[in-house]
Amino acid sequence: MLLAGGRVRAGDLACSNAHTKAFFTDVYADIALLGSGGVDARSGLTDFHLDEVDVRRTIIANSACSYILADSAKLGQVAPYRVCGLGDVKGLITDKNPPPSVATAFEQTGGVVLSARPSD
Repeated sequence: MLLAGGRVRAGDLACSNAHTKAFFTDVYADIALLGSGGVDARSGLTDFHLDEVDVRRTIIANSACSYILADSAKLGQVAPYRVCGLGDVKGLITDKNPPPSVATAFEQTGGVVLSARPSD
C-alpha cells in the first residue's frame, strides 16, 4: 500500500499539499475516481478545500480516464473552488439520476453517467 503523504484533513482523511501533488505527479493511473464537493452543469467539478484542487487536477492530468464520485446531494451544487469542467472527466458515478442539466452537460461532452438507481 502507498500513501501520498502531505497534510491529512480530519474527517475524511484526505491528503493534500505540495507533498501530495509531488506523489501524484509520478503516478499514471488507468482510472481515477475523484471525490467531489459539488457537480454542476456550468461550474463543473468543484471542491470546498483549495489545497485539494491542485492535487485533483494533477490526478486528472495523469490518468487515462477520470470519473467523479458524487452522492445525489452534491449534484447541482457548487463548492467555492473549481477543479475542472465536466468535459475534463470521462463521467459521473452517483447514487441516483442527476438533474437534467448535469446529465445533459455530460452527454454534450461525450461523458457518461453511471447511477446505482437509474429510475426514480
